[in-house]
Amino acid sequence: MRITEAFSLLYDCERVVRAFYSIIDTSFLQMYSTIALFAPIESPLRLHAAKAAQTAIDVRIGVETTWSAILASPIAGSRYIRALSFSPDGMYLACGDEYGSIQVLNAHTGAQRQILGLDYGSVSNISFSPTGKEILSSSNDNAVAIWDITTGGCIYACQERPLLAQSTAWSLNGALAAFHGDLDTVKILDFTCTEKVAVLQLAASVLHVVFAPDGDLLCGSVDGKCTIWDTKSINGDTMAVMKPTRTLKHASWVTALSVRPDNCLVACGLRSGEIVLWRKVDGHRVRSLPGESEVLSLTFYANGLLAAAYSSTSCVLWDLSMSAPVKILNNSSHVNADAIAFSSDGLYIAQSVGGSVQILQWGEEHAKEANTSTQIAVRLKRRLRRYTRNPLANPPTVDPFESDDPPKCLLLGTISSTTTPFVFAAYKNKLQLWDVSDGRFTRTIEHFSSDSKPSLCAALSPTGHLIVCTGPRSKIFVWETQTGQHLTTFAGHSSWINTIVFTHDEQHLLSASEDGTIRRWKIRANLSEKSSEVLFQSRGNGVHRLATSSSGQWMLSSMRRINATSPPNTSSSDLLAKPSRQAMKTNYGSYNWLQMHDETGRVVWVENHAHPVASVAFSEDCTRALAGNDKGDVFIYNISQLTSHNRTSSSSPPALVVPEYKLSSGGTRPVRNVSFSPDNMGIIAERSYTSIPLELRPSHKRSADPASMAVYYFDDEWLWRVDLDSDSRRLCYIPPSLWPDSLYDAVLASSWSSQPGHIVAYFTSEHRLVVIDASRC
Repeated sequence: MRITEAFSLLYDCERVVRAFYSIIDTSFLQMYSTIALFAPIESPLRLHAAKAAQTAIDVRIGVETTWSAILASPIAGSRYIRALSFSPDGMYLACGDEYGSIQVLNAHTGAQRQILGLDYGSVSNISFSPTGKEILSSSNDNAVAIWDITTGGCIYACQERPLLAQSTAWSLNGALAAFHGDLDTVKILDFTCTEKVAVLQLAASVLHVVFAPDGDLLCGSVDGKCTIWDTKSINGDTMAVMKPTRTLKHASWVTALSVRPDNCLVACGLRSGEIVLWRKVDGHRVRSLPGESEVLSLTFYANGLLAAAYSSTSCVLWDLSMSAPVKILNNSSHVNADAIAFSSDGLYIAQSVGGSVQILQWGEEHAKEANTSTQIAVRLKRRLRRYTRNPLANPPTVDPFESDDPPKCLLLGTISSTTTPFVFAAYKNKLQLWDVSDGRFTRTIEHFSSDSKPSLCAALSPTGHLIVCTGPRSKIFVWETQTGQHLTTFAGHSSWINTIVFTHDEQHLLSASEDGTIRRWKIRANLSEKSSEVLFQSRGNGVHRLATSSSGQWMLSSMRRINATSPPNTSSSDLLAKPSRQAMKTNYGSYNWLQMHDETGRVVWVENHAHPVASVAFSEDCTRALAGNDKGDVFIYNISQLTSHNRTSSSSPPALVVPEYKLSSGGTRPVRNVSFSPDNMGIIAERSYTSIPLELRPSHKRSADPASMAVYYFDDEWLWRVDLDSDSRRLCYIPPSLWPDSLYDAVLASSWSSQPGHIVAYFTSEHRLVVIDASRC
């Protein structure tokens, strides 16, 4: 009996072990299927997990062909990385962001080692100490601090005024730290005794400071001078009595400095793009190197080569003996970097674009090399010239998945006659379309360069047959989607247009403008017909967002009065409901409010808001309205009394009340895109899905196929899905290189789109289009 029990127990153990390994194998398959979806097409990982990936989502557009050697690491919670610095051994990279935090990353893996700060303003400059154990930082609230990387604590802090501490530097022995002080001064801190601070008086504001290997301090200023100071005799008692030992003069601002390790040469990078080389011992000008955009960073390597980064061009490695570049790093992201740093060993380059940091190997696979210095110089000139081309000229041929210009708007649609889903992207001077079914790039529509104003808006007609986009001088252009044929151009607004909306019958367009008007345009008007009609006009106020009801009987608009001396007037007798709270003036001197119009443009209800209303929407049955603001709040309104009120009655209108309910979008980012879910049970924003309490839901559910009732959103590095009568569930992890753009909230709002058919489309921070089909999940 005992033997039988023993065998039975062993059998049960074997089953448990088998089940355990089965679970592990399933988990690995699931992991592979998620990772492989975003792996390059030709990568072994994708080929190995091909079978498992067949049951997962399908990335139609956006996956690269081969692995990129660029390590892209979006910094958690950051929108802009303003400062970068490598540790002396090249192992770590410090990143200072606009929120005052400094994150220290492993330069080889992108993993976070330490986070510093959090209590200061936007970081403007950072530098490692020679030991790599401390970081000196300056911020735009005029604070200067020294941080201990091991503990994360602040060793030293001071407040400068009234100018920004724009540059910081350490002496080679780590005994001195220098930073731009108040007015036209540079302060030198004796790190062995932080109470001693020497002040150097300069003739103009300083842009860059750097210590030479022999201990001299170099200061580059906006007056075009590079002054050299002997710091050996500096102490706390010198207080502005010292004079520079040498002054190097230029015709442009000195924006970057570097000294060769042997102390022989000084390189001064100018705002004009020129790099001037000087002999340090006697101030003799040796030569200059050409450039056509501002020099951001300079670094001498031990072998005498000079690395230079320009504001709008590639990084260049110069051979000074030939005065010619030997390496040119392509600017593959087509965007200007916010900050660039070189590692001292010459192996890596780090550049920040928005909230992402790219760490690149300074190697042959990234360089454009030529056989002779003449060929290299010619190629450099051509590349520099490309970034200064006439903005009205035709744009160059580019990879259709990327663009030189940031995307302004992205929309997802289906042409009703073909049921073919497509993605439509609007740029400054072109429109592009992709076929979602196979990821094929289909068409480019050349477009006039838009105004310099921030709003370029676009819209698709309900059937997908028409595309409309704003252009220069506040004009509106209409095209046919399938043929790309230009149909008509509308003009009439005196300021930039914020929103364009098609009527459901596609006969008219509605446009809301900063000039305070809402206009209706007849798309296919005859010569005898009036093509434009002003539905609403409010002097001194801008119409920010606009939505129409499914019946076309109602409009919802958000308004803003800038530099206002008085609140909006709500005494009109046309109002069926008045605000529930008093008008609130913001710190910027503006008033913000939401208003509802009938089909003639007459205002029937006004509600005051403390913050700008960034998005508005109606429910399909027009019993509820939504408004999202710049602080991440979403408001839902019960407007059933307004929409059912009989205005033809001769009796005076009753004192209607519009109930308001405040919900959260799950964060503090502006809610620039808000709508009801297909089943009217939730609210969709760019990065959240919020379930609507039962008593607040619209009166009628939308009738649709339950299989198409899915909502998608991106949050916490994952793509989430909400199905009919189910909670949110994680669909797949999105790798950092393909995260949705967090740099431009306005772009993100208009580019994140989903619809029945389970297609999700968005842009990454590098302007790469990603289209995901989740119909199999």
